[in-house]
Amino acid sequence: MSGGVEQAARLVFVFAVEIVLQAWRHHDVDAVEEVVGGEHP
Repeated sequence: MSGGVEQAARLVFVFAVEIVLQAWRHHDVDAVEEVVGGEHP
């Protein structure tokens, strides 16, 4: 049973990491666009 629980926890962890990375990447792109737009109008 421990193996199944470990696999499930790993899937949940990977899923959460992907969501965080996607959100961070989207936010990072917005921030970069703001900085670039401000420095080079």
